[in-house]
Amino acid sequence: MTHTRPTISAVIVTFNPHFQTLGRQLESLAGQVDNIVIVDNASSEDVGAWNESLSLKAGKTIRLDDNYGVALAQNRGIEWAKSMNSSHVLLMDQDTIPKSNTVAVLFDTYERLTLNSVRVGAVGCCYQENDQAELSGFFRYSARPGHRNIHGRDGENEIECELLIASGSLIRMDVFDDVGLMEEGLFIDQVDTEWCLRAQKKGYRLFGACHAVMQHELGLYRKRIWFLRWRETSVHKPFRYYYMLRNSILLLSRSYPAWAWKRFEMERLIMMFVFYGVILPNRIPRLKMMLKGIGDGLNGRMGKLSL
Repeated sequence: MTHTRPTISAVIVTFNPHFQTLGRQLESLAGQVDNIVIVDNASSEDVGAWNESLSLKAGKTIRLDDNYGVALAQNRGIEWAKSMNSSHVLLMDQDTIPKSNTVAVLFDTYERLTLNSVRVGAVGCCYQENDQAELSGFFRYSARPGHRNIHGRDGENEIECELLIASGSLIRMDVFDDVGLMEEGLFIDQVDTEWCLRAQKKGYRLFGACHAVMQHELGLYRKRIWFLRWRETSVHKPFRYYYMLRNSILLLSRSYPAWAWKRFEMERLIMMFVFYGVILPNRIPRLKMMLKGIGDGLNGRMGKLSL
């Protein structure tokens, strides 16, 4: 694909968004990307009408007629970006607000690595839940426990990592052409993990840009609890644990994920089941969803949760 100049389209997936946060996101993105598309998963309020009322708004709103999940919505946005001859896609969740220079840092990192003959799959951001929170690191599942979350050192511009969350990830369009789009049957959770594993199997490498920062919300709320040590953890609505367990089991059965990821993921699933299903208070709704997710994963069931 030939482009006269690089053009970046931001793809924002929404489902019953908090409009104040989404408005702040659009204001931040307006001067950083060439195009913005919102793909809405049938929210209860009219996101398109809200968008049209703004002075700084997305150039396109695609309203789906049902909630088809994050993967399908991302794919519709990527397809729209391709129709606009975009060279790069920036994937965004509805609750992610990039800093004013975030996209420029992502793009410069991508271009510099590519010019050095690195086969880049995606470049992602570090994030924080608010301005006072600690910055996240970047993840390597092949490292030993306690060394998997890596932070940039002074003077370090990027870190090679092994997984990136989708929100805040910059991906070149020809990489999608080669690796493929997001797997729609997963619906939500592990969608970005699956794509990263597939890209790595194709020989692409993933990088975190140390100076690309975004504000990003994790979970329904945060809770501090003792589990081998004091730790803070994100707690989600019970249905999310269905997808987490089911989709991990589905991916574990496949041939292309690296063995290092499979070993890490099996350890993580055991810890998750014990922590969220047994130790954490109000566990019964989560435990039921986990058990259903395990059953459906073993049976190869995909798509939207059916109760």
